[in-house]
Amino acid sequence: MLCVILGREFTIISRRLNVIISDKTNQDIDGDLKSKKLEELRQHYENVYDVVTQADGVIKYTALIGFFFGILVFCFGLYSICRDNLDFEENGSILLMLTSVLQILAYTISGCFLNDKAHSMRDILLKYAVTDMGGNAYKTIHLFLARASGNPIGITVLETFTIDRTSTLTVSGTILSYAVLVLQLGSTSPGINSPCSNVTGV
Repeated sequence: MLCVILGREFTIISRRLNVIISDKTNQDIDGDLKSKKLEELRQHYENVYDVVTQADGVIKYTALIGFFFGILVFCFGLYSICRDNLDFEENGSILLMLTSVLQILAYTISGCFLNDKAHSMRDILLKYAVTDMGGNAYKTIHLFLARASGNPIGITVLETFTIDRTSTLTVSGTILSYAVLVLQLGSTSPGINSPCSNVTGV
């Protein structure tokens, strides 16, 4: 919920920025875009960025627990089912695995949403950065652009990485590779009658 609220704030900033830059009549006497409006908007962006940083100071610990605990539960659950012929219907392993997957998805979707919105004004700033502008507006926009194009903004996993599309793809590929490996081992190991070997033998 917090990520959605902060993402909405970044969306509002992006829309206001697009309006200010697109409005050709919104100019100072020297031909610049309204430097004060741009600076106020940049300060608003910095304030929201500070809130994200403070929120991450708390969420990063729960993200570490939820993210890696979910991955471990899924991996060990899949391994137990394939190698030990675990009766998952009785001990609730499937339910635990599904819960871990949903937990990972919740952190992933919210983290990616916040990261995308935090960097959404980058393209707007890049379009305007190549046009003519006065000194004050030039400085403000490039300070704005430096922040929006800098390090990934969003929720981190104990500051090891920021949850964004790139990290999500990497983690998903790792989990998928592990799942394929376990399924292959379960189907090729002799003397093991497991759900995985039955599935792959069909």
